[in-house]
Amino acid sequence: MMSTQSNDRGFKQTLYREQGVGTYLIVDPIGETVERIQQSDPECVSIATSQALQLSVCETCEIEVEPSRFFPKRRNA
Repeated sequence: MMSTQSNDRGFKQTLYREQGVGTYLIVDPIGETVERIQQSDPECVSIATSQALQLSVCETCEIEVEPSRFFPKRRNA
């Protein structure tokens, strides 16, 4: 499987900043982590987390993202 990590941290990050996207998530299914990228100037802030994230959608809307729900439960064979 080809990783898109360089695309997520290069082209997409630049495009999202240019389009005014303040926050986006990078999901790593192998490491089972979710990274929140906040595009604050002059540098972006990156926070890897396995805990719930509170994200502001607009001035009056907020959502909670539970990273563990992105990953299927592993079953013993």
